[in-house]
Amino acid sequence: MPFCDAECLHPLLDDNVTWWLSVLPLQQVRDESWDDTGLPWIALWLKELIVWGTLDPVSAYLLGRGRAGTRSEARAIASQYFETNHELQANEMINPSAIRKWADTLSRPVLSPSKSKQQSTIKVKLERKFPVRGARRWRVLPAEIGTRINWVDPAGFVLAVGERPASWNSTWLQDADFFLDLDSQTVSFEPFL
Repeated sequence: MPFCDAECLHPLLDDNVTWWLSVLPLQQVRDESWDDTGLPWIALWLKELIVWGTLDPVSAYLLGRGRAGTRSEARAIASQYFETNHELQANEMINPSAIRKWADTLSRPVLSPSKSKQQSTIKVKLERKFPVRGARRWRVLPAEIGTRINWVDPAGFVLAVGERPASWNSTWLQDADFFLDLDSQTVSFEPFL
């Protein structure tokens, strides 16, 4: 049984919103037909906000379309959108068509020099035994300790260790994801979209 379903949300939402939340996964709703749902635009944005880890639909759009490399960069660019469109009503301000039209006027971001100098892989030593038939690629986070880096999973368990590269920049954690490849015993750096 789910922790909270549409009925548990009922006191918080009116009948129209509750009904639409229950049927949205069954039908594809496009920007053009969204007004027919009777829902505010924020309901359309919920998934994107969760995926991109931001509370701002414009930032989520910029990250999702590669118009910004980091959340902080997306927030800075999104503030320009809100300044430009301050006369719009709150719901219309987050209309995807308006955001798309504005974002199409932006230039594409240039890869920062710190990202382009980053080694694509870092050799590591595995610290745990992994199941032979389990996942071969793990998302890891760097924990710097002196000249070494412990590569930990999101729960904090050390999966691998390695020397900190000379070109290492601590801010890369804000710009990219790191993945441990068990077969090659390397950690790769993958910039956010």
